[in-house]
Amino acid sequence: MVQKKFNPNVIINCYLKVLEESVKKDKDNARANALLGTLYFQQKSYARAQKYLLLASRLEPLNFHWYKALGDLFFDSGDISEALSYYSKATELEPKI
Repeated sequence: MVQKKFNPNVIINCYLKVLEESVKKDKDNARANALLGTLYFQQKSYARAQKYLLLASRLEPLNFHWYKALGDLFFDSGDISEALSYYSKATELEPKI
């Protein structure tokens, strides 16, 4: 019996497709946009991640999670100045982070 190896990318790609469809149907869904941005960030697709995380932060401007995620994104992509700006905004909204 040949056993297939588990490929997590298959599941991630399916999840990306589901979230993309969800966002197409409901562009104002901040959480779906943020989840999509987070998945793209994990895939190191920074431009796509930025697009969806920025949209989430515009839809829910008081949600510090979106600014923290943007800070992480810019930090990982090497833009430390921009990362610090988003981390600052996140800590303004939630000083305990």
